[in-house]
Amino acid sequence: MTGGFFGELPDGALSCSVQERVHGEICVDLLLPIEAVQAELPPGQRAVSVPERAVKDPELAEALRAHPELAGRALVSLCFLALDTFEIDGRAAHPPGTVSAAFLWAYVTPSDTPADARMLGKRNFVQLRAWYPAAGVERELVRTTDPMAEFTEVSMRPAGEGAWELTLVLADERIEARVRTVGERQPMNRPSPAFMSVPSAGRFADFFTVYTFHGHHLSATEATWHAEGNGPLSAAFAETSATLGLPTILEDGWSARSALYRIEPDAGSQRP
Repeated sequence: MTGGFFGELPDGALSCSVQERVHGEICVDLLLPIEAVQAELPPGQRAVSVPERAVKDPELAEALRAHPELAGRALVSLCFLALDTFEIDGRAAHPPGTVSAAFLWAYVTPSDTPADARMLGKRNFVQLRAWYPAAGVERELVRTTDPMAEFTEVSMRPAGEGAWELTLVLADERIEARVRTVGERQPMNRPSPAFMSVPSAGRFADFFTVYTFHGHHLSATEATWHAEGNGPLSAAFAETSATLGLPTILEDGWSARSALYRIEPDAGSQRP
């Protein structure tokens, strides 16, 4: 693990959490209709469109020229997580052993002025969905730190050395993947203390989470994804696979502290 330390989280948190002993966080970018994403975002947040990202991404720019319909798409990130320590307000949120989760975050360009001065660090994402296991977690405890929590079949399971199998089952679709790391594992060497703030979406837009973290390592992967059903993620996988070869990445080795807040526009800065 790279050297690092946690920063001080602002005062006024509704709940505080600890995430440690992270086996892996596996993420893949997808395309969703930009109108649907934008409709879920809090005020002052703007979804990042494919043309906007293509300005700095030659491969994406080439794909946009071949598929001009991508101009109406926004970029989102679907991530799976497996870790051994998930504590909320000093209590374990699951029995001993590894717990899985998944989340869907939208890439955003935030307003110059944060909605709350306690939003520290980067503000490049908004949480659209979050999923936890239907069994084996303390549901009410999880909801105290993640009001967007949904409970379903979700898992990130080891499948041999450096390999994982992923499953997410939703009401009208099922997502599966097999992922294997390739190449050298590299430290990300972020400065400490590191912060990021992630607002919630939709009817939970009054909430945001501040994270402080260290220890991230990055690995490239070979991944095979399969999505079936009539939901938006299945459609996103179909379109993304047909037009883009976006990579799947794995980050591991990190630890984080996080805190949930309700937006108070006049809240004073609590930077350390």
